[in-house]
Amino acid sequence: MGFEAYTPKRGGRGKGLAISFSPSGRIGFSRALYDAHLTKTTHVELFYDRARNKVGIKPTKRNSSSSIKLPTIGEKKPCAIMGKGFYKAFGLTFEKLKKVTPTFDEEKGMLIVDLNS
Repeated sequence: MGFEAYTPKRGGRGKGLAISFSPSGRIGFSRALYDAHLTKTTHVELFYDRARNKVGIKPTKRNSSSSIKLPTIGEKKPCAIMGKGFYKAFGLTFEKLKKVTPTFDEEKGMLIVDLNS
């Protein structure tokens, strides 16, 4: 029997509109989500709805005491922010990486992430 080549599965990394929440506090944005909703912004504001267990991420161009600066990213690098303080403020914990497809609420101007899904 001859050698067979192994092709690693990429798992769609960076494809699709996704936000990931890591146990360490990192909140990551897929490249597609960044391109669709965050390229024209410099900061985001984070919100939490305790009753519905939903996170709101509002893109903004203003630097304020309630905004988090987005890092500048290269062509193929992912974008992420540290949300450890956000997790702590609202008692959020994740045992493993949670990847969620958000919706964009035009009226509120923010990405809505349902943590129940």
